Amino acid sequence: TYASWLRHQLVERGTEDPPRQVALIGAIVVSIVVLGAFWMLEEYATSIGHRYAVQLERGVGELPRASVTSPTPLGIRVEGVTEEVVQASGSIYYRTAGMRLLARAGGKLLLPPENWAPGAGIVVIADRQDLIWQFSE
Repeated sequence: TYASWLRHQLVERGTEDPPRQVALIGAIVVSIVVLGAFWMLEEYATSIGHRYAVQLERGVGELPRASVTSPTPLGIRVEGVTEEVVQASGSIYYRTAGMRLLARAGGKLLLPPENWAPGAGIVVIADRQDLIWQFSE
């Protein structure tokens, strides 16, 4: 808008802008608008991400419970996560419980313990496909 106004003022005085100068002013204005749009998009993404993080922090207890049964102990040593021996049909299995399902992507599971807290909590990343997973509300 300012570039158009400036050009209009110069035309009234009888001094026509050379085409290069008009193109340069237009390029500068477009560049400023594009940079401003990227800056606003970054601000928006930051606020949305912060809001999701706060919701996650408050809602870990509402995530689905996750437990796993495996033929060998998993060795997860995190406060709140328990591992018990289960015998079935003459075989010994290990049931690990006390985790919540945060996300499932690319064959991996993100599992915070039930008592997870930001800054002090540990999130377990499980990627073994040979385990028997159970999820409940």
